[in-house]
Amino acid sequence: MRLFATTAILIFANFGCFAQAQSPEAKQISAKLICDAWTGNREKNPAFQIDVPFTLTDAALTGERVTSSSGNKEVFKGLIADSGDILLIGRGSSTNGLSKWAWEFHGKYNPKGTSTLKGGMKNTSGGVGSRKCEITF
Repeated sequence: MRLFATTAILIFANFGCFAQAQSPEAKQISAKLICDAWTGNREKNPAFQIDVPFTLTDAALTGERVTSSSGNKEVFKGLIADSGDILLIGRGSSTNGLSKWAWEFHGKYNPKGTSTLKGGMKNTSGGVGSRKCEITF
């Protein structure tokens, strides 16, 4: 898994992640993001689930969302290996720039059923905390 993660990071860094144009086989999907409460303040930031739009191709998964409560932006980009293994990473930041966080998920692509990616979010600057999450589509 570490080799796959390292390869994905190198590809993201060297190729600017993904081209903006969609290929003919690109498919729009709605994934469900389900997260536990944030460990930094469970009462203020409870568990949630929300739909996140993604574009799926045979080799990539991309998506983004604006959080409903504060307008913060999150961007997700991932690779799908020939084996079906998926590594999905994401970045988010507050509109005022004081807080930043990173997402990381891994799982197996199931073209004939539900795919489940396990992982979570961890703050990289600002408040201390994390969430355990999963994405299904």
